[in-house]
Amino acid sequence: MSIFKKLLASFMIVAVVIVALGVFAFTSLKKVDEMDEAVAEAYQLQSFLIQKEVDHLKWMQQFSSMFIQGIIPEIRSHEECSLGQWYYSFTPPGYMEQPFADLEAPHKEIHRLGMEVVELYKQGEVEEARSLFSARMIPAVEQVQEHLGEILAAEEAQVEKVTAGMEETEKSLIRGLYIASGAAVLLAIVLAFILTRNIVPPLKDLSSLTQAAALGDLTVEVETGEKSRNDEIGELQNSFGIMVSKLNQLVGVLRERAGTVTEASASLLATSEETGRAAEEVSTVVGQLAESSDVTSQEMHELERLAGMLKGDGSAAKENAAATLAASKETMEAAAEGNKLVDQATVQLASVTESVNAATAAIERLLKRSQEIGGIVELIQGIASQTNLLALNAAIEAARAGEQGKGFAVVADEVRKLAEESADAASKITELIADIQNDTSVTMESMSVNAREVEEQTEVMAKTGSALKLILERARITEEQAQSIADIADNLLVLSEKIMDAVASVASATEENAASSEEVAASAQEQNAAVEEVAASANELQRMADELNQIVREFKVKSV
Repeated sequence: MSIFKKLLASFMIVAVVIVALGVFAFTSLKKVDEMDEAVAEAYQLQSFLIQKEVDHLKWMQQFSSMFIQGIIPEIRSHEECSLGQWYYSFTPPGYMEQPFADLEAPHKEIHRLGMEVVELYKQGEVEEARSLFSARMIPAVEQVQEHLGEILAAEEAQVEKVTAGMEETEKSLIRGLYIASGAAVLLAIVLAFILTRNIVPPLKDLSSLTQAAALGDLTVEVETGEKSRNDEIGELQNSFGIMVSKLNQLVGVLRERAGTVTEASASLLATSEETGRAAEEVSTVVGQLAESSDVTSQEMHELERLAGMLKGDGSAAKENAAATLAASKETMEAAAEGNKLVDQATVQLASVTESVNAATAAIERLLKRSQEIGGIVELIQGIASQTNLLALNAAIEAARAGEQGKGFAVVADEVRKLAEESADAASKITELIADIQNDTSVTMESMSVNAREVEEQTEVMAKTGSALKLILERARITEEQAQSIADIADNLLVLSEKIMDAVASVASATEENAASSEEVAASAQEQNAAVEEVAASANELQRMADELNQIVREFKVKSV
């Protein structure tokens, strides 16, 4: 079985364990989430029912107020009130079916009795209405409250049951996660131990053989063929064994070829040395013959070279004078243009100075307005503080008034809230104004610095204009001097050309006399150079053969 398949199988086993652990955790968490949603819905229902119970009590209080103040309450059917709408749209679970069913009759009864009480009151039969309200309607409401309490108790018991189940599920999830994680870790350790025992030892053996071969020992024995493993390590052993065998053959052949190259290079070196000595003798004789002609020719060439240098210097002087003349003209034009730009910049700086002064004045006015706004905001804060105190006093008086002062207490509370909001808004405006004043102060300082810098730039531009005028005058003088140098360079160039023509006619005759002897000397020198190259190649070949022998001797090979 290959290492790839072993590793793949190990990873698949660990992956299956992890997936199983994930499925278990996901299922348990989903169940806990569903229970949590059920508990939340139960708490919502409890809150709703308590609110409906309170609403009916308030409704009953309206009937009491009717007998005291004469305000007739709003009458709706048992299906139109909020409790009735919930009742006829809700499907009760099994644990609350009985109290849910018992709630319908008294709920219908209180709405029916409420309508009768209102009708009797409207007809002027106040005592009959009060008697019906006390004798039958109040007990019916108490029955509704009792059945709502039973529904709440059943819902609370169900919540406790679901909560207990959720806690048990969480405990089971934690236990399962601990067990599955421990099993996964143990399985990973076992698989790692098995794979290590199966892979590492043969790799260590192969590493030792590789190190020996790297040090030059090609006599190492490597198991190949049927004796090797049937995985990637076995393939690596086979390939390494074949490589060592090929290296043995290659080093043996290199040893034989290195000896042959050494002998051939020694023979070639001896031959090239003899040829070189003969070429040197021929070159000496020819050199003596050409020596006298060479001296004369060299002197004429030197004279011709000096004349050429004189001509080159004249040309260079002419070019430099022309370049200087052109540069002087460009300098004059640039100085004139710069002077014009300096004048324009001075005008623009004056305009900038006016703009900066105007902006500084506007910022000073803004700072003054922000200070005035700050005073107004302080006045608003004082008013809000006084309003808050008045609202507090009103709330205290409303509390003393008891039930009759509740409406006034609500108004006082709203006034207090508005006063607090006004105070908060005034504080925020104060902070904003402080920020504006700080920014305005910083801006004024910056504008002052800018104004000073503009004044400094104006002075610098004035100095720059004076300097450019001076440069313009110096450029005009330089142009006149450059024109004079150009005229002198033209005369020097004409004289150097005449000298070169005379030297060339004398040198021509001397070169013709030395031509034949130079050709012979050149041939002898070329032959001598070729012989030296052959000798150098022979030396290099022998050096390479020695290096090859030294490298091959470092390998330890099997004897054939």
